[in-house]
Formats: sequence, C-alpha cells, structure tokens
Amino acid sequence: MVPPADHDGGAITIVLEHHDPALSLTLFRAGDGMDVIAEWQSWARMLAVPLLVAEPDGELHEPFRRVGPLRAGPPSSRRRGATP
Repeated sequence: MVPPADHDGGAITIVLEHHDPALSLTLFRAGDGMDVIAEWQSWARMLAVPLLVAEPDGELHEPFRRVGPLRAGPPSSRRRGATP
C-alpha cells in the first residue's frame, strides 16, 4: 500500500522485493484494488515466488499458512456425489 500524498490518492502496488531496496521493482500499481489480487497471484506463479504481504514496519510475511508447497486452511466440508 502506498499512502496518499499531496498530489496522489495513494495506490496498491505489487513489488518484486530485493534485499537491496534500490533493486526492488514495481510490477503493478493501481489506484484501487480491483485487479490487484489476480495480478499478485499471476506474478507469483510466473516468477515461482511466494505471495508475501508487507507490514507497516516493512516486515514481509505470507498471508496464508503453508504445509510444504500447499496452503493450509480450515477443513472444508466434503462434497457428496452420486456413486454407482
């Protein structure tokens, strides 16, 4: 999230972060959040990098729990289908 400034209403950005901030690269910037999740997931898939969220202090973390390469979440109900 880029906070509003005097001449700007703020934005949501997707950034390819680097340990050296001068080498970080903005991949997507939007004034609203309409397409940001799809862009975020698309870039992560294409670059084979994890989805990370930046906290206000700059700390990065994954927004979803993972078990190996799989995201973990609450169990969903099992679908019942017609069985012969």
